[in-house]
Amino acid sequence: MERRFAAPAAVLLVTALALALPSPARAGAPDPASVVTTADLQKVFGGKWTVSSPEPGVLICEETGGYRVVNVYLTPANGKTVAEFVPAYRDQGETVDEVAGVGEAAMYRPQYGEATVEKKDAKSGELLWLSVSVHNVDSPAERKKLAIDLVKLASAKL
Repeated sequence: MERRFAAPAAVLLVTALALALPSPARAGAPDPASVVTTADLQKVFGGKWTVSSPEPGVLICEETGGYRVVNVYLTPANGKTVAEFVPAYRDQGETVDEVAGVGEAAMYRPQYGEATVEKKDAKSGELLWLSVSVHNVDSPAERKKLAIDLVKLASAKL
């Protein structure tokens, strides 16, 4: 009969531990909606935007009546740095552009239309990664400019 209750007890223990451990939402990382607003999207892209958050740390921004989409990710760096990832991505054959003058470090990955900045949160001191990926724009140069412009604007709020 003890074995019969061992599984439910184990499930309760694992659930309790999972709830006690920090997750991006529980660790106090800022809400990405506080760093990327519809006003920011309108300033950088023009147009009107709808924003949804399918999970903590993620925003999906869609142009109303248009076709452009912007994904925003705000997560703890968890001990990783952009400086470590740039050579690792390049070793895998990926093109990565370093972006000067943004946060502690920043990079742009053309394959994904994604700009990522590493910056300390002003309130907690925690190192965060803010990534912005842009989709459905006219050219690779425009995609890069828009992603970097939005990540610069948003990272200033961290």
